[in-house]
Amino acid sequence: MLDLRAVSVYSEAVLLKKPKKKSTKAKKKPAKKTKPLTPAEKRTYGIIAAVIGAVCILLLTVNFFLLPRGQKKNASAPQRAEPTAQNTNQSAETKTSQKIAAQEEAESSFAPKVKPEKTPCLEKNKPPAQKTETIAHAQKQKTAQSEVKPAPHAKEKKIKNSEPAVKVIKERTAAQNEKKPVQPAQVKKQEQQKPVQEKKLEKPKPVQPAKKEPVAVAARPEKPPVPKPHKGTLIFVFDDAGHNLAQLQYFLRLPFPCTIAVLPRLAHSAEAARRIRAAGKECILHQPMQAINPNVNPGQGAIKPGMTAAQIRETLNKNIEELWPIAGMNNHEGSLITADENAMQAVLDTVAEKHIYFLDSRTNVHTVVPRIAKERNMVIWERSVFIDNDKNRKAMENEIKKGLKIAEQRGCSIMIGHVFTVELAELLTEMYPTLVEEGYSLSTIAQFAANKIDE
Repeated sequence: MLDLRAVSVYSEAVLLKKPKKKSTKAKKKPAKKTKPLTPAEKRTYGIIAAVIGAVCILLLTVNFFLLPRGQKKNASAPQRAEPTAQNTNQSAETKTSQKIAAQEEAESSFAPKVKPEKTPCLEKNKPPAQKTETIAHAQKQKTAQSEVKPAPHAKEKKIKNSEPAVKVIKERTAAQNEKKPVQPAQVKKQEQQKPVQEKKLEKPKPVQPAKKEPVAVAARPEKPPVPKPHKGTLIFVFDDAGHNLAQLQYFLRLPFPCTIAVLPRLAHSAEAARRIRAAGKECILHQPMQAINPNVNPGQGAIKPGMTAAQIRETLNKNIEELWPIAGMNNHEGSLITADENAMQAVLDTVAEKHIYFLDSRTNVHTVVPRIAKERNMVIWERSVFIDNDKNRKAMENEIKKGLKIAEQRGCSIMIGHVFTVELAELLTEMYPTLVEEGYSLSTIAQFAANKIDE
């Protein structure tokens, strides 16, 4: 018999021995010797590799380009088909509801409108969220209708669905027609009972104290301009009217009173006198008289030497009647007649009978008119200046200045010009404002005589 102790010791020794780890390192096998490829084998292997590569490229292009399109179309087709059916149903329902609402509104417009009483508490309690939800829902329906066109079978559904709606509408209209119309008094009460819309209460703005404006000091009144002392009266007389009316028109437009002397028995004598009076100017007879020079023709209706007193009076009366009414008379030419005492006595007799004045143009220094007038205690007038003997503008201005000095000395100055000098009318129109500013007054002979008598 074997000893049990020896067996147990042997078994423990066997168990305690650790197994040896197998080496992970693979034993190197001896390399096999390969035979080198021949050129024919190399060509065949290259062709095979090229074919395999081309096949792979074709498979890749099919996967990436051709298959995805077909798959997308197949995938999208059922997805689109589903919403069309739903949207067509929704669109049909919305359109029928809109038609019903439109018909109800049309019917309600014919029936008397009765607005229901609304309590303010209900209006306040309405949540604003409902309005926003309804608006959003309506917008969604509109977008769905615009994107998706209804199928042909949807139209048949609309017609079928709308038939019961039309019946309902007819029933409602019949019921509304049976109702009694509301009296206007009830409508007024209902309108009065309507709740007033609440206005947003604005916070009261703080009242700022009013700024005290500085009291404006009253400006001192300006002193009125001191009127310049009166320097004298200017009387302008324009001879030789009656030849034409065009030149006369310039003097009729003068902005101050003046005297115009008209020649008798000419084509435009009577019309010129009428226009002068119509323009507010003073008209006198420009009586032709013989000059010292026998070659000078004074014109028609002239007083000539050798005429008797009766002939002179007859000639004067005809000339006066042609232009009547006139304010006075002055001589045209007349250097010979104004020095004839008998002739001038007959002239002044006629002037006194007609109650007109006589203006001596003083064509002759030896005139007898002032002496005869003084003997008869008769007032006559004398020229101070001839303005347009020289028709140059500067020369005419100088003659007017002479007349101004005479007016300052004597109180009055009579300046004679002629109608055919149109430049004189333009010059006097320009000078008129300055003459007034300087203190001169402008008048006619008759007006000046009347003012002198009143003084």
